[in-house]
Amino acid sequence: MNRRIECYLSVKELSKYLQINYAEARGLAKDLSFPKIIFGERKVFPKDQVLAWMDKRSLLLKESLVEKIE
Repeated sequence: MNRRIECYLSVKELSKYLQINYAEARGLAKDLSFPKIIFGERKVFPKDQVLAWMDKRSLLLKESLVEKIE
């Protein structure tokens, strides 16, 4: 398979990659802040941007938890 194609995930692949169910992956696909590329009605998700999005979200969560403790 072409290496460039392997860098992108379908909704089904996204659910497996993130270990979430398909409905949750579809919900992420609808989230305006979630990284995606849209081709007509098809959406694909760049793996590197998905990981960066997750890192940012986890950092924000940690910061909000620290603020609650202080």
